[in-house]
Amino acid sequence: MSVVTHPEARTSVPRVELRIAGRLDVACLPAVRTVLDAAVQLRPDELVIGLAECTGIDAAAIGLLLDVHRDLLRAGSSLTLHAPSPRLLRILAIARVAHVLRILPENAPAGPLDAIPAPAAGPAAQPGAEATAGRDNHRWPREGGTA
Repeated sequence: MSVVTHPEARTSVPRVELRIAGRLDVACLPAVRTVLDAAVQLRPDELVIGLAECTGIDAAAIGLLLDVHRDLLRAGSSLTLHAPSPRLLRILAIARVAHVLRILPENAPAGPLDAIPAPAAGPAAQPGAEATAGRDNHRWPREGGTA
């Protein structure tokens, strides 16, 4: 008897949803990474992370989200951040990742995959992108003076 495997064959689940409550920071990253790695191993078509109860996020956690996003893209999947607070949206915009990660507001449908609209083309379609699209909005002090 012989067994033939097809690497292009893909067994997956349509959607995995996780919720994060409390602060998402370097202190909790090992546990969160373990859960996210397990979710990615399920090979979902979409991984949705609910952030409605997330009170804060630091640079290490943003890096983890970008790593998961990249892993899912390579596997033909997607990452969606759902319902982040205005504060989290601002942090993601300041970190210049709001135009990279798919972010859905709280009032966006969280039902079946076909109920969630695909993101519009271009960075201006993402929340916070108006502050980051195509130009540097930081005003740095000039030498010997102020901004």
